[in-house]
Amino acid sequence: MHKKITALLTVGLLPLFAFAAKPLFNVGSPAQVKAGAFDKTTIATQKGNTLQLFLKKGGSRYQGVILTPAKDKYFDLSKGSVLTFDVQNNSKVYTWVRIEIINLKPGKNPNAFAHCLYSQIALKPGEKAAFRTRYGRIGNKNIDWEPQGMQHNFDGFTKGRFNIVPGEVAQIRIWTGPDKTVPRTLILSNFRLEEPPKPFPAALKSKEAFYPFIDKFGQYKHADWKNKIKSEADL
Repeated sequence: MHKKITALLTVGLLPLFAFAAKPLFNVGSPAQVKAGAFDKTTIATQKGNTLQLFLKKGGSRYQGVILTPAKDKYFDLSKGSVLTFDVQNNSKVYTWVRIEIINLKPGKNPNAFAHCLYSQIALKPGEKAAFRTRYGRIGNKNIDWEPQGMQHNFDGFTKGRFNIVPGEVAQIRIWTGPDKTVPRTLILSNFRLEEPPKPFPAALKSKEAFYPFIDKFGQYKHADWKNKIKSEADL
């Protein structure tokens, strides 16, 4: 009886997991993704559904890859709000890994960033983890009243480090710093989009509707999330 119940529960959950993430690309396929190494101390190998990075010891300031679309001009991240991929540290030392999701300015300069969102993860030797990076969206570019002086502005505004144009991602950079003692290997796979984006709050249409944007508990008023405090009883 226990086995039958377990089987029924598993079958019932399959559709939920099937739609939990949307594959972005196969990073192991040169037909879908170009993987350009930062320098000669990085050896990038695309095979099957993985991208393996062999990092020689004593490398330069940046060791890693710049991912660009093999055919299209941009990666389209507009179907999600979190970019996730699996990364495994097949090395003998702790290694941090950084991701940068980049919109470029018009022109041919690959380092002229219009917007650059970044995050970082640290991995123990042999550890494999899901690297999740949440990104906000550039909304109305004509807003002249948005909050100023914020590193992480709210979803829908133009200023702030963590908002991008999701449908116009020209590059995804994944890199780390050098290690002078040992070579290292990183294995990347399963790039996917999670959490479909929600519509922009109606309050972004005018400053009169937006301000004040903090509720009495000190939280952002125009969005909802799990475990958000909505009453004194929640405290």
